[in-house]
Amino acid sequence: MEGYTTLADEADEQIRHFSPEPPSHVFLQAGVGSFAAAILAWHVMRWKDKAPLCILVEPAKADCIFRSIKMADGLPHSVAGNLETIMAGLSCGKPSTLGWKILQHHVDVALSCDDSIAASGMRILAAPRPGDPAVTGGESGAVTAGALEYIMRSPHMACLRSSLKLGPDAHVLLINTEGATDPEQYEKIVWHGLYPQAEE
Repeated sequence: MEGYTTLADEADEQIRHFSPEPPSHVFLQAGVGSFAAAILAWHVMRWKDKAPLCILVEPAKADCIFRSIKMADGLPHSVAGNLETIMAGLSCGKPSTLGWKILQHHVDVALSCDDSIAASGMRILAAPRPGDPAVTGGESGAVTAGALEYIMRSPHMACLRSSLKLGPDAHVLLINTEGATDPEQYEKIVWHGLYPQAEE
């Protein structure tokens, strides 16, 4: 797990070019939770009471951390059955024991996301607003971008958006951990709109 903290060091170095303050929020993708726990622990140790709010994002069919938090018994819980998702790198279904010890105390919100959220994140990163660089993000890496966009856009997320104080003053950290691991699937999603979000 410690190796993942290199990503936090590198992100912090880049952020310092813009602000001496930490991000206000960090969205972290989770499979077994090792990556998320390492990045979260780094921020808690580095910033202490100024650490960013943590929003954990998982695929709906393999949301073991989400379900463990929901059970509220302090124990990690596995997900059985069909774990099929386009977020193959997050399709684990069983929490890391060490990761869970960190996540259960420091995650502020856990989200269980449909594949369409990951697909949306891929398209957003590939075609950002003018002035922002394009990023080739795979399904497991881009789901946090899709989740953030959905929270900010959807009227159903207004209460969550407000409680998290996700407004114009928020500084949100996302870490894309995956490129186009399946180029053909990537093109179908980004170019042709595979896995569209349902109309609200």
